[in-house]
Formats: sequence, structure tokens, C-alpha cells
Amino acid sequence: MDARGYMPVSKTTEYETPHDLFDRLDAEFGPFTLDPCGQREHNSASRIVGNGGHFYDGSTEAMDGLLQPWDGRVFMNPPYGKEIAKWVEKSVQEVYVEERAEIVVALLPVRTDTAWWQGYVNRGNAMTQALADKLLRITLARRKVRPHYATVTGTRYLPGRVTFHGMKASAPFPSAVVVWRNDA
Repeated sequence: MDARGYMPVSKTTEYETPHDLFDRLDAEFGPFTLDPCGQREHNSASRIVGNGGHFYDGSTEAMDGLLQPWDGRVFMNPPYGKEIAKWVEKSVQEVYVEERAEIVVALLPVRTDTAWWQGYVNRGNAMTQALADKLLRITLARRKVRPHYATVTGTRYLPGRVTFHGMKASAPFPSAVVVWRNDA
């Protein structure tokens, strides 16, 4: 058995959000003004642009969502590869540290066994308090932000497995909608 265990190798790290799921999230949390992981041909990006917002597609430094500031009401379906921790950390930074984003709503694979999930999503669980403090201390210390503010507002585990737009089969992993909101 290889190191991946039961997880199949994916041909891509980018999955287009199911249109009906995006529509429900946009109605509940939007209208969204930014998709930092967008692709011009994706429904989420075109809907956000149609509402007067914008997206970053990573094609240049100026269009790199990890390098550019986020503002307003953000919808994020990040690449699901090794870089996902950077996107999740950026969400926390933009809401709680920089305070530019009012809300970030993220469609994420459920990865409860990872440091990024334990530190940034499952922050309220007392068993992960030490790990979460360690992950957030470096980011938040210089800004004098109290770590207890850098917690997820809500996690909604989606039933079954999501079938991403354009895919023939459902994802081989569970998904959740995670919300970070600055209510200060």
C-alpha cells in the first residue's frame, strides 16, 4: 500500500463549484464581491463580476489571490492541493488581521486530520486549542490580535459527496462550507 492509503490520485486540484450550491450560498451570504480563486469560465466568477465584483485567476502576480488584498464579501473554492493551507490562512488574515474582508465563505474538502483544519476550522474544539494557538501565534502576534477572535464563525458539513460542475462522478472526499465573519 502506498503512502496515500485509500485516497485516489486526482488529475486536478481545481473543481468548479456546483452552480446550485453557489446560488444558495450567494443568496444566503452575498452578494459576493470577490472570488480570489476564480476562473473566467466559472459560474461563480461570472456571477460575481455581473454583480459588480471581481475575481483573481492566478494568471499573473496582479491576479494572484494569495498576493492581492481581499475585500467585501468573499466566496472561495480554493485549489485542493498542497497549497490549500495558504488559502485558508489567507482567509483568516483578511477577515481578522487585515479586516478588509467582511466575510469569507469557503467550499473546502473536509480534512480533519490536517493542521490547517485543526488550527483554522476546528479552532473551537478544546482538544485542538494548543495546536491552534501555535498555528495562529506567528500570524497574529505582530498585529496584536487576540487569537480567540481568529475562529471560524460556522462550519456546514454537506451531506453525501459533492458532484463538482462538469464532473461525471462525485468527489472522493466529503465537503464543508466554512464561514469566517468579522462581526466586530
